[in-house]
Amino acid sequence: MKLVNNFGAFLNDVVNIDDDRLEILDKRIGYLSNYLASTPTIGDAYIDVIPQGSMAHRTIIRPLNNHDFDADILLHLTPQEGWMPKDYIEEVYKVFRLNGNYKDKVTRKNRCVTVQYANECHVDVVPF
Repeated sequence: MKLVNNFGAFLNDVVNIDDDRLEILDKRIGYLSNYLASTPTIGDAYIDVIPQGSMAHRTIIRPLNNHDFDADILLHLTPQEGWMPKDYIEEVYKVFRLNGNYKDKVTRKNRCVTVQYANECHVDVVPF
Protein backbone atom coordinates (compact mmCIF):
# COMPACT_ATOMS: atom_id res chain seq x y z
CA MET A 1 0.00 0.00 0.00
CA LYS A 2 2.85 2.36 0.70
CA LEU A 3 3.91 2.34 -2.97
CA VAL A 4 0.36 3.01 -4.14
CA ASN A 5 0.22 6.12 -1.98
CA ASN A 6 3.65 7.22 -3.22
CA PHE A 7 2.62 6.67 -6.83
CA GLY A 8 -0.60 8.63 -6.30
CA ALA A 9 1.36 11.52 -4.80
CA PHE A 10 3.83 11.37 -7.71
CA LEU A 11 0.96 11.60 -10.22
CA ASN A 12 -0.67 14.50 -8.37
CA ASP A 13 2.49 16.45 -7.57
CA VAL A 14 4.68 15.84 -10.63
CA VAL A 15 2.89 14.28 -13.60
CA ASN A 16 -0.67 15.65 -13.88
CA ILE A 17 -1.57 19.31 -14.19
CA ASP A 18 -2.82 20.89 -10.99
CA ASP A 19 -6.46 21.37 -10.02
CA ASP A 20 -6.29 25.13 -10.59
CA ARG A 21 -5.34 24.63 -14.23
CA LEU A 22 -8.08 22.01 -14.63
CA GLU A 23 -10.61 24.47 -13.22
CA ILE A 24 -9.47 27.21 -15.61
CA LEU A 25 -9.63 24.73 -18.49
CA ASP A 26 -13.16 23.67 -17.50
CA LYS A 27 -14.25 27.33 -17.54
CA ARG A 28 -12.69 27.92 -20.95
CA ILE A 29 -14.40 24.87 -22.37
CA GLY A 30 -17.67 26.13 -20.90
CA TYR A 31 -17.16 29.48 -22.64
CA LEU A 32 -16.33 27.73 -25.93
CA SER A 33 -19.40 25.54 -25.62
CA ASN A 34 -21.72 28.44 -24.79
CA TYR A 35 -20.35 30.51 -27.64
CA LEU A 36 -20.69 27.74 -30.21
CA ALA A 37 -24.24 26.98 -29.07
CA SER A 38 -25.17 30.66 -29.45
CA THR A 39 -23.99 31.12 -33.05
CA PRO A 40 -26.51 30.85 -35.90
CA THR A 41 -24.54 28.42 -38.08
CA ILE A 42 -23.25 26.05 -35.41
CA GLY A 43 -25.90 26.75 -32.77
CA ASP A 44 -28.70 25.33 -34.93
CA ALA A 45 -26.75 22.06 -35.23
CA TYR A 46 -25.27 22.06 -31.71
CA ILE A 47 -25.95 19.04 -29.49
CA ASP A 48 -23.14 19.01 -26.93
CA VAL A 49 -19.42 19.34 -26.22
CA ILE A 50 -17.80 16.16 -24.91
CA PRO A 51 -14.35 16.05 -23.28
CA GLN A 52 -12.11 13.46 -24.91
CA GLY A 53 -8.85 11.68 -24.10
CA SER A 54 -6.81 12.94 -21.17
CA MET A 55 -9.28 15.81 -20.66
CA ALA A 56 -12.09 13.33 -20.08
CA HIS A 57 -9.96 11.23 -17.73
CA ARG A 58 -8.52 14.25 -15.88
CA THR A 59 -5.00 12.99 -16.59
CA ILE A 60 -3.53 15.84 -18.62
CA ILE A 61 0.24 15.72 -18.32
CA ARG A 62 1.94 18.75 -16.78
CA PRO A 63 3.91 20.36 -19.61
CA LEU A 64 7.63 20.87 -19.58
CA ASN A 65 8.92 24.45 -19.37
CA ASN A 66 7.81 26.68 -22.25
CA HIS A 67 5.36 24.10 -23.59
CA ASP A 68 1.61 24.15 -23.44
CA PHE A 69 -0.81 21.37 -22.63
CA ASP A 70 -3.74 20.44 -24.76
CA ALA A 71 -7.30 19.34 -24.26
CA ASP A 72 -9.47 17.64 -26.84
CA ILE A 73 -13.22 18.12 -27.02
CA LEU A 74 -15.72 16.64 -29.43
CA LEU A 75 -18.33 19.03 -30.80
CA HIS A 76 -21.43 16.92 -31.34
CA LEU A 77 -23.51 18.36 -34.17
CA THR A 78 -26.56 17.18 -36.06
CA PRO A 79 -25.75 16.26 -39.66
CA GLN A 80 -26.20 19.22 -41.99
CA GLU A 81 -27.67 18.61 -45.40
CA GLY A 82 -25.15 19.31 -48.15
CA TRP A 83 -22.15 19.57 -45.80
CA MET A 84 -19.08 17.50 -46.48
CA PRO A 85 -16.75 16.57 -43.57
CA LYS A 86 -14.43 19.50 -44.38
CA ASP A 87 -17.40 21.89 -44.15
CA TYR A 88 -17.85 21.17 -40.43
CA ILE A 89 -14.25 22.21 -39.75
CA GLU A 90 -14.62 25.29 -41.94
CA GLU A 91 -17.87 26.43 -40.33
CA VAL A 92 -16.51 26.01 -36.79
CA TYR A 93 -13.42 27.96 -37.83
CA LYS A 94 -15.55 30.74 -39.35
CA VAL A 95 -17.69 31.25 -36.23
CA PHE A 96 -14.59 31.50 -34.05
CA ARG A 97 -13.07 34.03 -36.47
CA LEU A 98 -16.19 36.19 -36.14
CA ASN A 99 -15.67 36.60 -32.39
CA GLY A 100 -13.15 39.15 -31.13
CA ASN A 101 -12.20 36.91 -28.19
CA TYR A 102 -11.25 34.01 -30.46
CA LYS A 103 -10.35 35.65 -33.78
CA ASP A 104 -6.58 35.71 -33.16
CA LYS A 105 -6.49 32.49 -31.12
CA VAL A 106 -7.91 30.06 -33.66
CA THR A 107 -6.31 27.92 -36.35
CA ARG A 108 -7.79 25.34 -38.67
CA LYS A 109 -6.31 21.87 -38.99
CA ASN A 110 -7.29 18.73 -40.92
CA ARG A 111 -9.50 17.22 -38.23
CA CYS A 112 -10.10 20.05 -35.79
CA VAL A 113 -10.07 23.73 -34.99
CA THR A 114 -7.52 24.75 -32.36
CA VAL A 115 -8.03 27.57 -29.87
CA GLN A 116 -4.66 28.67 -28.43
CA TYR A 117 -4.55 30.36 -25.03
CA ALA A 118 -1.43 32.52 -24.48
CA ASN A 119 1.15 29.72 -24.69
CA GLU A 120 -0.44 28.03 -21.68
CA CYS A 121 -2.76 25.54 -23.32
CA HIS A 122 -4.75 24.88 -26.43
CA VAL A 123 -8.10 23.25 -26.99
CA ASP A 124 -8.70 21.10 -30.06
CA VAL A 125 -12.38 21.25 -31.08
CA VAL A 126 -13.26 18.21 -33.17
CA PRO A 127 -16.70 18.41 -34.81
CA PHE A 128 -18.59 15.18 -35.38
